[in-house]
Amino acid sequence: MKQIIWCMERLRHILRGPAIFIIPIAAAFLLGLTSIFSGLSLDDYIARAAMVRSDSLPQFLNRSPLDAFSFTTRNNPIAMREGMERGIWPWWTAPEYKIAFCRPLASLTHWFDYNTFKDAYWAMHLHSIIWYALLVLVATCAYRRFLPAPWIAGMAALLYAIDSGHGLGVAYISNRHAILTTLCSILALICYDSWRRNQDTRAGAAASLFYCIGLLTGESTVSLCAYLFSYAVFIEKGSFWKKLTPLIPFAVITIIWRLIYAAYSFSVAGTSLYVDPLHDTASFVASFLPRILALLLSQFIWSHAVLTNFLPQNLVPVYCVVAIFILLLMYCAVRPLMNNASIRFFGLGTALSMVPFCTALPDDRLLMLPGFGAIGIIAAFLAAVGDRAAASCFNTRLRRTMAVLFFMVHFILAPVQFQTNAFIVYLLQNPVNKITEAISKCSLTPDTKVVLLNAPMDITVTYVFFTLMERGVIPPPMLLLSAGETDVVVKRTDDRTLHLHLREGLCGAVVFERVFRGNPTAIKIGDTFDLPDVSVLVEGLTSDGRPADLSYTFKQPLETSAMKWFYCTGQGLRPFTLPAVGAEVTIPKLPHFIKLMIMNITS
Repeated sequence: MKQIIWCMERLRHILRGPAIFIIPIAAAFLLGLTSIFSGLSLDDYIARAAMVRSDSLPQFLNRSPLDAFSFTTRNNPIAMREGMERGIWPWWTAPEYKIAFCRPLASLTHWFDYNTFKDAYWAMHLHSIIWYALLVLVATCAYRRFLPAPWIAGMAALLYAIDSGHGLGVAYISNRHAILTTLCSILALICYDSWRRNQDTRAGAAASLFYCIGLLTGESTVSLCAYLFSYAVFIEKGSFWKKLTPLIPFAVITIIWRLIYAAYSFSVAGTSLYVDPLHDTASFVASFLPRILALLLSQFIWSHAVLTNFLPQNLVPVYCVVAIFILLLMYCAVRPLMNNASIRFFGLGTALSMVPFCTALPDDRLLMLPGFGAIGIIAAFLAAVGDRAAASCFNTRLRRTMAVLFFMVHFILAPVQFQTNAFIVYLLQNPVNKITEAISKCSLTPDTKVVLLNAPMDITVTYVFFTLMERGVIPPPMLLLSAGETDVVVKRTDDRTLHLHLREGLCGAVVFERVFRGNPTAIKIGDTFDLPDVSVLVEGLTSDGRPADLSYTFKQPLETSAMKWFYCTGQGLRPFTLPAVGAEVTIPKLPHFIKLMIMNITS
């Protein structure tokens, strides 16, 4: 505790005047700079294809540069079929599969990048870092409005700048929309506060304008409404209904935006990555509690939300109980602060703003806007406990322990984990690069078809396709036979047929194995899937109803020179030698996805 008290006293003297702005902005910029040479990763390649539009891009994938976040062609089943035939999406892709987001202004920043900087990817990273530094500046201004002392606002801004969950969001170029939506949201909140405190109608109009701009940048801007509602409850004066009246313009804007969103067929469906609560309310409700607990615990206690996606289902209830217990302890610790209206505003705003993010898999990079309120609470709590003249209620063992935890996690460990999370951008792309390199080195002709026996995830072939394009290689048609963390027993029944037995089934329990088929149990025994070169027959299921036995009948002999056979290992892609008729071979189970990333970087 002595160290915390000493640190708070030092910050009280350092964070004054311009320093409350300069120090957080400098921290944000310097932490972001470490990712400047990490290049492109995953969705960045898809965005690049939409912007650069090389001759190798299939016609059905051509779209407006303002539509870079539509990862499928909207309302075009013919295009979906063509994508499966080219191998961009696997054969088991759900008929209703769709991931299409309306983010025209965020897309415009990427169009600027790819047309201005060309292949200078470091400049695109610098572009994102500048936006992040600007976000920290705006957050500092907001904290000045709601926290009781300038130095506490400066400390909150510094904690926000080094927040570990922001590392991946800053280093991942395609995640720039999260920075931009948070920036617009906090600007709207500042204007809204000026409107309500000073009765400045121009500030109210500016708040509505920033909200509109934010919605055109990314869907997560709707989380601003949580903060506005919290503001009405705890800071506005007057009767309850009078407090809510200023929210009417934002409600109208939200309704109009949602209607336009639906009219142009922007939506998500058929995937484990996202759920649309308006179209699949049951799935949203079923997944809501573990997701919001993961986000809350990750924001306040330790950045780990993405790891909860790998939890076995039988451990999810245990995680929820532990998370609730820890969060209740934290609430008891910070409870004396709840006498302050601004802290109550931060608390309710943080919790409610996480609700829209529960439509996606838990991930720390989602927490930029919810984290604004959470960091405000943490800074105020540390300032209160670290004050030598603090009230006796802040000197209990629970509150001192929680203060030490907050200090260690958000001051000491946060910048380290920020860098670790930023490095994950490279780790995620590295397995894809290994596969891409192996394919590009084989003798590709216009008739070549690449057959992959297995892959870490079903989305692997999608990223390989666009990574090949970025490297100037015309992607060959690809066929993925299986994906996920399972042994694959390959048996050849005749010169044109392979039978695959997946010991742990297709589309496994880990959500990242079900990107293209959120509900694999919809596939039944006897179902067939016909592609130009092969017909797939489902012959057996796992005990929980997922495909486990698959028969692939090709239109030509398997040894034809036009087909290049590969299988994935922990060290990368390897050529596959077809077994003789009647023989079988077992492809070992791939390592856990996290272990696979580490193995690829160390090999």
